[in-house]
Amino acid sequence: MEGQTSTALTPLGHQQAKSLSQSLITHHASSGVSLTQDSSKHPEAAKLDATKLDADKSLSLYSSPLLRATQTADILLQTLQASCGQVPYLQMPHLQLAAEAQEMHQGILQGLTWSEAVARYPDLCHQLTQSLVLYPIPQAESPAMASARAQRWLGHLLRAHSSGGTVWIISHAGIMQYLIAHILGCDRTWKIPIRNTAIFEFWLADSFLPTAENRHNPECWLIKRFNDDSHLE
Repeated sequence: MEGQTSTALTPLGHQQAKSLSQSLITHHASSGVSLTQDSSKHPEAAKLDATKLDADKSLSLYSSPLLRATQTADILLQTLQASCGQVPYLQMPHLQLAAEAQEMHQGILQGLTWSEAVARYPDLCHQLTQSLVLYPIPQAESPAMASARAQRWLGHLLRAHSSGGTVWIISHAGIMQYLIAHILGCDRTWKIPIRNTAIFEFWLADSFLPTAENRHNPECWLIKRFNDDSHLE
C-alpha cells in the first residue's frame, strides 16, 4: 500500500515506461492528437482563430511528484527528445509537477503490505474486509476527500487548457479512478483494475462548443482508449 510514499520504479517499471513512451509518441505523431473536433463535422470549429488552431498542436505534461511517476515522466521526455523528428510541429513540453495528481494517502497503513497491516492493526483490517460500508482509516485521505481533490484539479485543467491542445497526465490508479469518474460526469466511482502504464485517452470538445446545447451530443465527448496497455504485449 504505497500511497504517497515516494518509491522508485522497478527494472520492469522502467521497461514498461519506455514501451509506454514510444507508444504515446508514435500515436501522437500519426494522429495529430487534438482535444478539439474535426471542423468538417462541427461548423462551429471554423470560427476558431489561428491562435486556437495552433494551440491544438501544443502538448502539456503533468506528473505526480512521487518518484515512480517523475521517473516515468523523465523517460517520456527523453523519448520525446530522441523522436522529435517524428513530430516536426511539436515543441518539447515543460514538465509540471502536480500534487493533485499524486496517489491517495493511506494513513497508518501507508507503506505496509497487507500482511504487515493485519499483524499490526488486526481489528482495523477485519473491519475493512467484512463490510462494504466505508470504514475510516486513521490519518488517511477519505474517498470523499479524494473525489473533491480530483474534481477541483480537473476543473483547473479544463480552464487552463480551454483553447485546446493535448494534455498528458502521469498519475496513480487510486486517484485516477476519481479523475475518470469526473471526466465521465459520473455520480459514483467505479473500481477499475487499472494496470501499470495503462492509457486512458479522452477527447473533449467543450472548449469551443456550447456545453448546454451539446451536453448529450456523443460527438463532443469521445473515449479513444480506456485502460489500454497493448503497448506491453
